[in-house]
Amino acid sequence: MWYRLTEDSAEGKGFCLVSHLLNVGEEDLLARFDTVWAHSLHAAIASADICSLEDARRKIKPDQQRWLDKNQEQREFWLEGGLFVAQTTANADDTHELTQLWFVRSSDIDPRRLFITFATVEIRREFDKIAVEHGWKPEELGEKLLLDFMESATKKKFR
Repeated sequence: MWYRLTEDSAEGKGFCLVSHLLNVGEEDLLARFDTVWAHSLHAAIASADICSLEDARRKIKPDQQRWLDKNQEQREFWLEGGLFVAQTTANADDTHELTQLWFVRSSDIDPRRLFITFATVEIRREFDKIAVEHGWKPEELGEKLLLDFMESATKKKFR
């Protein structure tokens, strides 16, 4: 799913979700987007790491790459457990305007990465909570558990 700045939405400017997967009106969609924007999305994009056009292209589905613009800035960030690529344009007053937002589907774009799907979101949240309570970042604890298992199963060292 991705967002595109359009001239035909509320007050001549806004975001319109271009997706056949959702069956909601534009007014409801804009209200939902505004809520997420104010709650977390704006800050996430503002503090996101800049990525190259090539990196952004690798992460975005081929049928969505046509909206990548080499004259704009691409940024990547994690939010609520999902990876996103945002495209922004700089204004004369040194502010940025979001022109595109893509959710990056889980895939093995980095061969060192292992994706694990928990049975429920609640179990995943509980894992994250337990990790933090014990002084771990969830990703680091996951890696430790996997490496401990590998070393125990093979009697070889991996770190």
